[in-house]
Amino acid sequence: CIALSPVSAQQPAPEPLSLRECLALADKNNPEIQAARKSAEAKSAGVRTSAASFLPKVDAESSLSREEVVNRSLCSRVNSKLETPASLSVSQLLFDFGKAHQAYSKSKHDWAAAEHGVGTTRAQVFLAVKTAFIGLLKAQRALSIAQETLQHREELLKVTQEFFDSGIRPRFDVGRAQIDAENARLDLVEAETRLARE
Repeated sequence: CIALSPVSAQQPAPEPLSLRECLALADKNNPEIQAARKSAEAKSAGVRTSAASFLPKVDAESSLSREEVVNRSLCSRVNSKLETPASLSVSQLLFDFGKAHQAYSKSKHDWAAAEHGVGTTRAQVFLAVKTAFIGLLKAQRALSIAQETLQHREELLKVTQEFFDSGIRPRFDVGRAQIDAENARLDLVEAETRLARE
């Protein structure tokens, strides 16, 4: 059993977010948008990789070896040799029948498509956020109207009952006012349920 302290039970309600704040949060945290951005970043790296085929390639290699000749009978070193061969080569692609250019062109088009995909994904997510936001506002307004309607119906029932008690209104009017008040109470429950689903 967990007991809540009075301090934690009375925490202030969080401040409602504006539509702009909701869109900013969605842009920052939505996994679909993040995946689209990562895909575009990968395609951008592909452009740089395919562009590298147009640049000269430089290869360098070196090694170190040491050789000692020892005379075992004299226990002394006769000869010591240290070698450090190194090589450097530079190559440049001159012609490959257009393969490198086609690969580069394809990677640029893939990157452009991925960037377009980011925009499309953002637009779809933003549409969903705006639709949900408007749905929430609509549900909040419907709840407010249902609360006001119930209050008016209960006041009308009270007035009608007083008129009936003083003999001005018939019993039928009281019954109709009771039904109207109960219908308003039902509408309020439905509005609360719709708001909870949003």
